[in-house]
Amino acid sequence: MSRLTALCLGGLVGGLIPALFGACGHSAYLAGIVAGPQATGHTVVLETNTGDEVPLQGDLASELAHVPGAMVRVEGRLRGHGERQRLNVTAYRLLDAGKGVPPHVGKLYWDGTRLLLIEEETGTAVELRGRAVTTLRRQTGAKAWIVGPVINIEILEVVDYGILREAPRASSSSENGKTGP
Repeated sequence: MSRLTALCLGGLVGGLIPALFGACGHSAYLAGIVAGPQATGHTVVLETNTGDEVPLQGDLASELAHVPGAMVRVEGRLRGHGERQRLNVTAYRLLDAGKGVPPHVGKLYWDGTRLLLIEEETGTAVELRGRAVTTLRRQTGAKAWIVGPVINIEILEVVDYGILREAPRASSSSENGKTGP
């Protein structure tokens, strides 16, 4: 029996991995490092601190493919048994995008005069500043992670960033690059 199967039956793993609740198919919470498709062939995998490699599935797993090496906490449903076990990701939290600090994650929004990040967790709009803003503006509507210092609570100086999900294709309702939160 694999460690994850044993955990699925109600055990605990120390370190970064919190408890798995219930039987297989129920919600599971795991933490570890993302190994992207480049490293694994074609599947996004979560490498836990116990040496387990858990393949991730679902739309949110495809977002995680854009941050190989990131430390994440994922929630989802375990499916399958043994070597065929997979986690269908229903939520995740990006703890470190490989820069040593927790990133801000949200949707990029152009209000006509400034580029904002609408933070996913809080819904707070934070103005983005810095050299990368010109490039990021072309990604209006995309889901991104941003690292940098916060100035006066409402301004974030972009030091580094990554796109987790591309912006939806422009529709006839978009006007001047505006994409609402």
